[in-house]
Amino acid sequence: MKHILLLAWWTISLLAVSLPARGQADDSRRSRPGSISPGIGRLPYALPAPTAASTREVKVNRSVAVNRYYRNLTRGKAAVPAAAAPIVAAENARTADNITDTDLLFTGEKIRVSNLYPNPATDYVYLDYQLQPGAGNVRIAFYSPLGARLSDYVLIATESRFRISTQELPNGIYFYQLSVEGRTLATKKLLVRH
Repeated sequence: MKHILLLAWWTISLLAVSLPARGQADDSRRSRPGSISPGIGRLPYALPAPTAASTREVKVNRSVAVNRYYRNLTRGKAAVPAAAAPIVAAENARTADNITDTDLLFTGEKIRVSNLYPNPATDYVYLDYQLQPGAGNVRIAFYSPLGARLSDYVLIATESRFRISTQELPNGIYFYQLSVEGRTLATKKLLVRH
């Protein structure tokens, strides 16, 4: 944006210098009958020439690791740090009983549901949950980034783990939403990467 403004400013300053002053138009315009304007006037002030200091870049403090991760993701390269591999393997071994509070999507009196894992997903994601009797109709729905409903799953009270296939989903970010009796309780993001 800064370069565009600098280029526009430089162009205006060149036009101001090269155009004749009002009333001092070239002879071809004066000799034509019915000419609209004898010329365009000069700017009332002189614009300074661009300096080297005005062309330097503006740096914004952003997370380099996050930018590198998503940039590599769009290029098709896996950017998972080496330290994250054992964590993913440990997540696959968790059960509904050892879900920590940071892994929870929602917890209530009759419902305890974990986040989907592994996230980013390749072929399958897992959901650990505990439902007490009388919890009601508990569903998890998947949505595209534009809000279109892709799939809907009902959680069964007698089970504690649910496996969802992500093979048919193209690479990208999706949202999953937990609802009980039609009331939305939580919404999170899922990254699918094959």
